[in-house]
Amino acid sequence: MATRSLLTVPLLTTVAAAALAWFVLGPAAALAFVALALLEIAMAADSSVPMAGIASRLHSPARRLFLSLGIVAGVLAMRLLSHIQITEPTRP
Repeated sequence: MATRSLLTVPLLTTVAAAALAWFVLGPAAALAFVALALLEIAMAADSSVPMAGIASRLHSPARRLFLSLGIVAGVLAMRLLSHIQITEPTRP
């Protein structure tokens, strides 16, 4: 029951954003939004398994540091650097 309540807001937000993209930008944009959201979920689930294995071997203070700063730094680095690496070669 707790998982169900945790997923309600993100799911409703995603559905609302997809509907808004459909009406404002068209069905292709809405489909691209949904595809990217599903890809993001798959990538997050894929990376969470090794992270859980690493975190389980750490002591409590190191685990807190890893799960707070390490995950945030990794996510930010991937969001910023991967976009630059993907878009930079396509610039004229």
